[in-house]
Amino acid sequence: MYKNHLFLVFELLSSNLYEFIKQNEYKGFSLGVIRVFSSQLLDALKLLNQAKIVHCDLKPENILLKSLGMLDIKIIDLGSACYEQQTIYTYIQSRFYRAPEIILGIPYNTSIDMWSLGCIVAELFLGLPLFPGSSEYNQLSRIIQTIGMPPNWMIEKGKNSTNFFTRITDTPSQRYRLKSLDEYSKEQNVEEVAGKKYLASTDLEQNIMSYPLPRTDMTNLEIEQEMKDRKLLINFIQGLLNYNPLERWTPQQALSHPFIIGSNKSAGGTITLPSVTKSSNLDTGFRDLVNDNTKHTTLKLSKPSIDLNNKKPFIGHPSSGSSEIYDITSISHVQSNQKKNRYDDIKSYDCDLNSKMQFNLKL
Repeated sequence: MYKNHLFLVFELLSSNLYEFIKQNEYKGFSLGVIRVFSSQLLDALKLLNQAKIVHCDLKPENILLKSLGMLDIKIIDLGSACYEQQTIYTYIQSRFYRAPEIILGIPYNTSIDMWSLGCIVAELFLGLPLFPGSSEYNQLSRIIQTIGMPPNWMIEKGKNSTNFFTRITDTPSQRYRLKSLDEYSKEQNVEEVAGKKYLASTDLEQNIMSYPLPRTDMTNLEIEQEMKDRKLLINFIQGLLNYNPLERWTPQQALSHPFIIGSNKSAGGTITLPSVTKSSNLDTGFRDLVNDNTKHTTLKLSKPSIDLNNKKPFIGHPSSGSSEIYDITSISHVQSNQKKNRYDDIKSYDCDLNSKMQFNLKL
């Protein structure tokens, strides 16, 4: 206290990750650096998840380096944060990193921060935002172009869905379509325009696999390993960018992903990776989501013993001579106003909480 004024004193940190990307001339970072950042972010999100706190504004500007020349980072700005069961605000998250349930108007929980993380990880690799929407309509259209339409149940439960979607009566499998630019502009009385194109393709895998190599003097073996690591990165991002918040990976699950722990099989082999599950009862999944006693799908992975304390950046993963299978079994887990974004100026999934899931990725 000073003269009856309360002061909050924080440690002096360095540049944020957006400035870090900008200083790198909007070029992506090496997979080793991304792995180090991702691991620390997941540790922080795991702590928030256990405390049932939603950050609500996770973005590169709110992730700061502790000091220049080091890769230690900290998450800041919890001014929009809330408890899971006290989600007062509905207009949250910076647009580029806004989860689809926020756009559609569906009750949310800590899984919206995992969506933001998926967008951030992709941006760290590509150097540019994955979904640089100029409006909520444009944001949603970019997401759909990349990962497809949202599940029918999310559209039906979203209080804002009618702003963006129209029903298709003659198509049983996909009951909705995104309104055209003209339809949306006319109905909302706005002059909606097509957003600026940042990336060469709307295909996430193509953008990552075709991105320039980090060095021009890489050997064939290093290039082969780089391509394997990129496939792991793609699978990691896809798990974070799952439409269904009940199936979107939790921090606990993502921390055990092969991309994070640095586990890979020798050249030419096959590694088994986690993936989203499909089930038959979407309405039950939604009721679980909005219930006060929300249950999340938390995945327990058996993994090889690897030193997670070694957080120095490296190219490639430690190779292993034996096949490593990641068995995933679901278990029960208890579980402000919008700020201006820096760029503003310039499959239907079900939810089966008792399934066992495996996904084979051939490298």
